[in-house]
Amino acid sequence: MWSKTAHLLSLALLYKGVFSQRTVVPPHFQGGEQSHTQWISGPAGFDGPANQPLNDSSFDWWYFDVVQEPDAQGRHPSFAMTFHTTGQDGMDVIQNLFPLGLPSNNLIQINLNWPDGGKDAWILAGDEAIITVEGDGASGDFKGTGCSFEGAPDLSEYSININAPDKGIVGTFHVKSDVPAHYPCGPAEEGQDMQVVPGVGWMNAIPDGYGEVDLTVRGKHFSARGRGYHDHNYGSRPFSQSAYSAYWGHGRLGEYAIVWLTVLTPELEEHVSAYVTRGSDILVARCEGIKIRPYGDHSTYPPTRRTGAPEGFTISVDTPDGLFELQAEAINIQINFDFYRRFSGRFTGTLDGEPLPDGVALWEQFALAKE
Repeated sequence: MWSKTAHLLSLALLYKGVFSQRTVVPPHFQGGEQSHTQWISGPAGFDGPANQPLNDSSFDWWYFDVVQEPDAQGRHPSFAMTFHTTGQDGMDVIQNLFPLGLPSNNLIQINLNWPDGGKDAWILAGDEAIITVEGDGASGDFKGTGCSFEGAPDLSEYSININAPDKGIVGTFHVKSDVPAHYPCGPAEEGQDMQVVPGVGWMNAIPDGYGEVDLTVRGKHFSARGRGYHDHNYGSRPFSQSAYSAYWGHGRLGEYAIVWLTVLTPELEEHVSAYVTRGSDILVARCEGIKIRPYGDHSTYPPTRRTGAPEGFTISVDTPDGLFELQAEAINIQINFDFYRRFSGRFTGTLDGEPLPDGVALWEQFALAKE
């Protein structure tokens, strides 16, 4: 039986201005315990667990990626990794991959695209997960997987270590931030609303940065150098009760970095988030002024599980610098399930009609309708 006393150690203190917290999530527990979920940002602990304690219907996940710009031959490697702590019903879309139930509350997903477009994927089930928070950064040690992540207290950089030779993968990932962190509707400040939609929260520690990954995969070297990213999502109830569909992505065009998000609730209410920087300055961080839609074949909106993979997405966002009209054109599909797809590809567009330098982006589509 899940017990605060026996299985959860959570220490939060302010000592000389430094916030510290330690949370232990066991591999298995039975529901029944109430969980407190944080929806308004505090003065510290930006990237820490938002559910205390985790229970059967709640979840937290820490996501990382890096995507390399296409070369002259169109080679375009990318890497993504997600550390999940989730109850059996929390991140319920994962249950599609485990018909007999989740093997652990602590799961890791690893996905990569090789330069030639080939794909590799792993799901690792851990023992207990130990999440520690220092300042605003979080670190996670997922026992039994050989995988961990470590964040700087000021959110300036994150590192991942992967040591799973029995699974055929060993290596490291590192991302160094180039722009400020943010919440869905504003900057990383105390008192911000952390909800994307009712029941789901989001904090974006590294919206854009320089990332690099070096791996040995079954004896073969894999590397990618390019735009890196890290965010953290969480929820207080099963994910599909909050989201009917969703589009999210990030990319860079010259001096501009963009993160876009739109979520349609089961009641078909659309919620959006727009984040744009010029250099290291935030132009917009708000929940309005952006429109994201698929284009080309399989671009039905809202998407269903029968829709298929669209050719790409258009993003229109109004900023103090002008109107961005952007296009994310898919080159690779990193994950291609009917309920979830992740893409990477070319990022192009204009600012008030003037062309911007071409760039690179990575994005995803959730389609959770049953039909």
